[in-house]
Amino acid sequence: MLDKKDAQWWVLEAEQHPERATDLIRMLAERMAFLDARNEELRGEVIELRRKGRGANMAPAANLGALQQRVEELETRLKDGGAARHLLIHDGNRLFANVSLQTAQIDGVGELPKGARMLVMSSAARLYAITADTRVFSVPVSELPQGETVTLDAPKDIATFIDQSIFESSRYLVLVTRGGTLVSTLAGNLARFAAKGEKILRNMLPDDPIIAAYPSGNADLLLVSRLGRWLRFPERALGSTGTQGMTLPKDDALAGLVWVTDEAPLYLVTASGRLFMRHTRDLPAKKAPGRATGQLFSGQEIIAIGKGTELLTVTPEGGLSLLSLTSVPARAETDAGYTLPGISALAAATFI
Repeated sequence: MLDKKDAQWWVLEAEQHPERATDLIRMLAERMAFLDARNEELRGEVIELRRKGRGANMAPAANLGALQQRVEELETRLKDGGAARHLLIHDGNRLFANVSLQTAQIDGVGELPKGARMLVMSSAARLYAITADTRVFSVPVSELPQGETVTLDAPKDIATFIDQSIFESSRYLVLVTRGGTLVSTLAGNLARFAAKGEKILRNMLPDDPIIAAYPSGNADLLLVSRLGRWLRFPERALGSTGTQGMTLPKDDALAGLVWVTDEAPLYLVTASGRLFMRHTRDLPAKKAPGRATGQLFSGQEIIAIGKGTELLTVTPEGGLSLLSLTSVPARAETDAGYTLPGISALAAATFI
């Protein structure tokens, strides 16, 4: 499953970060087991479609082609074993980086504007590009331009990119508008919309475009603002046509949202390069959206929230840093937080 260069990459990672060796092995094994099982499921579907389609001139051919393409993508990711992680950095239609994560860590990515968005995925991944008016397009990473900063000509007005493989574990997608409205939709509908570049939402307000989208599991949604205000409520409380999320004053804005359970630690990153950890069991849910429940802390500008196992940060000058969250000091749980080594300011951060 792994070729020689992939194995060498993992060995090098373990040698450079011996404290992470066990986590690296576990992550690799779990990912390969998951992809292997999913690959076999899709192979079974392909075989079944072939069996049903014999002797019949009917539409399963389109479904069969899509499934065969998905099998090929999964086989590529199995071969990579997670080593060929790829980095995309964008701000709408501007692409600042489309390179392997390993290359970006060595060479940097150049100066970035504050608020640039990062996405880490397999080099064989397919993305959904979602526009400000909620049109959806399927875009292979391999077909996006590489090199210096470039502007995509099409599709126009991209609000965000989403890795399609996310929806192997997340059944829903939550869209966020500039005015703070949240709309939840079944992820299973995205492929159908993307096939024709159609809109997810038909009745968008012209002055309230989509600015972000988050995968979810129809559990509790936890919203955090840039100034640390928070609100947690069940995703099922969202209306089918959209619901105002967390009510915020004019000097504040949504920093991000995640779907949570009471077991998951929540990580928050500030623009000044500090990392905070909070336990979601200490953040009780309300029955519905509305006013913020409270403020986690004051005097900090939150730029990213998440619950992954690694934190990828980039400075305004373009220097990257990858931190394992399994070894975060206990002071991250205090009001002072944990100052990320060698970082005084961040342009962007994301959790992997």
